[in-house]
Amino acid sequence: MVCKQKQHNNFLDEVGFECGDGWYKIIWELFERLEPLVAESEAEGPFEVLQVKQKMGGLRVHLSRNNAAIKEAIQVAQERSVITCELCGEPGFLDCENDWYQTLCTLCREQIQNQAVR
Repeated sequence: MVCKQKQHNNFLDEVGFECGDGWYKIIWELFERLEPLVAESEAEGPFEVLQVKQKMGGLRVHLSRNNAAIKEAIQVAQERSVITCELCGEPGFLDCENDWYQTLCTLCREQIQNQAVR
């Protein structure tokens, strides 16, 4: 699969995120939602994004610290990711092929399957 083999070059890879550009809007909106939550808890120490990646077909976000509100915001983003194509951002569905879970739209899934046949 394309994402598993890292054959594509995209914006999120360039800034250290390990997922496709299709989730850009979800991630952007998540961090907009997190910004005031983090600002409220700055006294607790520094806040760091440790990892943003695709795992088991869904978005995973790991932070240096969190609370109930931050966990809820991440959960909403995770739920959106499993119905959004990781590559293009169109509505998609979670599926497993060759033990690799990925959320893709029908068109992106067909394109990947056609590339694999070649």
